[in-house]
Amino acid sequence: MNTQFTLLIGIFTRPGNFDRRRFLRLVYGIQSTPIAHIDVLFIFCNIANTEQHTFVALEIMRFNDIIILNCSENMNSGKTYTYFSTLPQILVTHYDCHEG
Repeated sequence: MNTQFTLLIGIFTRPGNFDRRRFLRLVYGIQSTPIAHIDVLFIFCNIANTEQHTFVALEIMRFNDIIILNCSENMNSGKTYTYFSTLPQILVTHYDCHEG
């Protein structure tokens, strides 16, 4: 399939929100478009809880759609900045950007 552009959708979430990620994978999994290649990735910061660490590791092995940033889980203390400043270093896929 020859797509016209690529798109990354980064969804900020927390490690304990397993059910929400499962629901979003289901919703995005049934969507398709011939004009774009779309990747949906879940974004959160370092995991402190051992149980969550185990579940997230299993999710990564199964779905490979999680990015764990080197920051503390927060709402207003730099998570978004860490996300955007880290992306160019960690992504292997080139995504199109719109400048304008």
